Amino acid sequence: MMYRITKKGQPIVYDIMTTSGEIWSLGIEVIVCKHLENAEWGRIRFGANHFWILMWNQTPGAAIESGGMSYELSKDCVCLIAPHTLRHYTSETPFTQFYIQFTLTGNVGAVTPGVYRMPSGFVKKIHPEIMKNPDEMSRMLAVNSVVAHYLSRLPSGTFSMPGGKAMDPRIEKALSIIDAEYMRPIPLLSLCRRVGMSQNNFLRNFSRYLGISPEKYIGELRCRHAEQLLRFTNKSIPEIAEELGYVDRYHFSKRFKNYGGVSPAEFRKHLVPESGKPQH
Repeated sequence: MMYRITKKGQPIVYDIMTTSGEIWSLGIEVIVCKHLENAEWGRIRFGANHFWILMWNQTPGAAIESGGMSYELSKDCVCLIAPHTLRHYTSETPFTQFYIQFTLTGNVGAVTPGVYRMPSGFVKKIHPEIMKNPDEMSRMLAVNSVVAHYLSRLPSGTFSMPGGKAMDPRIEKALSIIDAEYMRPIPLLSLCRRVGMSQNNFLRNFSRYLGISPEKYIGELRCRHAEQLLRFTNKSIPEIAEELGYVDRYHFSKRFKNYGGVSPAEFRKHLVPESGKPQH
């Protein structure tokens, strides 16, 4: 069951004075806030989004995997997921979750992708007010206070300095294209044309904001998806290679081994009993 707590509204803007006396603005725009009961992700939920996500699970049974780390979701911690964070979700049992999806506006600078865990004391205190208050404005202000609180607890260096340049909107557009189309070939020149950038400028700025090349970003998206297909489906390796946009299984196997250190067949062999799913 899902309870939609707020409707999308205008951003709430905070004007902040820096130590140098400059005034800069931070806007929080809540896209959706939901309370989920008996939610299930299953085993193949995966991607990278252009918005922020805050999750607080009141019951166990779900986890986020990102950057080689697994983050168990529980009532004692909040997970804040930065934009463009490569990840996938898993759940073993149904769970209850409080969920906020939001974006930031203003001169906040670029943000480092990642999953950030923090104590849940503040949201535990505010959550009853959000759930029970009949006034829409009061609920929205309470939701924004939760977002602002956990943003303020992010590690130093997560954002560029106040007044720093935010991500180029053309790079954000490229990320949206990649996230939607990574399972089929995305020629670099075609991608550059679609976002209106020269190839050199695009490569330089993409690496500046994401810390990796477009080719590596796409490759990691595909390989993370491949891991889930190998782990939780009966699809053969050639079928997975075709689904993910590779020319053949050999090209796919080479990329997968470069990514994880083992071939797709070896990866599946270590996960599945001999009587289980096919390995070829």
